[in-house]
Amino acid sequence: MATSVKQMMETANAAVPKITPAQAREMIDKGNTLVVDVRDAPEVEKSGKIAGAVHVSRGMLEFRADPESPYHDKNFAKDKTVILYCASGGRSALAAKVLKDMGFGQVYNVGAFKDWVESGGAIEKPSEASPSASRPALRCTRSAMAFKPFGPWNTAYMEAMTAGRTCAVQILEVALPRRICCSRV
Repeated sequence: MATSVKQMMETANAAVPKITPAQAREMIDKGNTLVVDVRDAPEVEKSGKIAGAVHVSRGMLEFRADPESPYHDKNFAKDKTVILYCASGGRSALAAKVLKDMGFGQVYNVGAFKDWVESGGAIEKPSEASPSASRPALRCTRSAMAFKPFGPWNTAYMEAMTAGRTCAVQILEVALPRRICCSRV
């Protein structure tokens, strides 16, 4: 039987405690806490993130959390308290459930970034000097290539995605010295 998003959300919300911004601040103050922003890069660039949070887009979470993955982020340790958030609380609930399934014990969903901001929580504002602010815009005219799983192109892709580059050709420019199919606008 197929599972709906509604069922997935119910399961996630039952497995992962929802906490308030005040409770999250208390946990952060105690230390040994990892705060994870699972929003996409453009959302983080637009509004900032919780001070000290690690940005890992929802699509990369499993790769960053798994110590056996070549994309593992050492901030993810199973002895840490992990607090997740997104724009509305849905992606962070699903992401928190995945971390629980991966063996992380203390996982919480603080929900929406706007709730954190409205409660007076500290944030890191996006910088005007961020790498994406200084890059020229790109316009893609066609797909450049297919990536091999865990091959060198996939590595360049993953690194570029982490840096907030979302254009396939811009990603290729990380690995190739010449432009393939984009024109600068």
